[in-house]
Amino acid sequence: MHRAAVLLARGESVIADASFVSARHRAAAAAAAAEVGADLVQLHCTASRELAARRMGARTGAVSDADQAIASQMAAAADPWPEATVIDTESGGTAGAPGESVAQALQVIRPHRPEHVWRPTRPYMPPG
Repeated sequence: MHRAAVLLARGESVIADASFVSARHRAAAAAAAAEVGADLVQLHCTASRELAARRMGARTGAVSDADQAIASQMAAAADPWPEATVIDTESGGTAGAPGESVAQALQVIRPHRPEHVWRPTRPYMPPG
């Protein structure tokens, strides 16, 4: 959260890609954004347990070590998240085709059309 706040203070966009099952962690993210006057967009991506299990089983060399047992524990511990826009990722399938879920997320993130597209202030380097 500290790194995100530093970047937000510099005027950069930040994506906190994490499993925010705790309302306390989500409140910390909201406070960090509010402290520097940044917009906060909260997206809660969902999929059926069956599809999530297939996706986890198909991962190779991924950073995440989550498996079905961890996913079940997280689901049981999850606090309600009424502030988030729910993005149903079922249409994305197991092959990673973005489907309608990406379009829905982009509509929430960029409601004012392409003229408000993110432009990096420093070179972007994908993970990996």
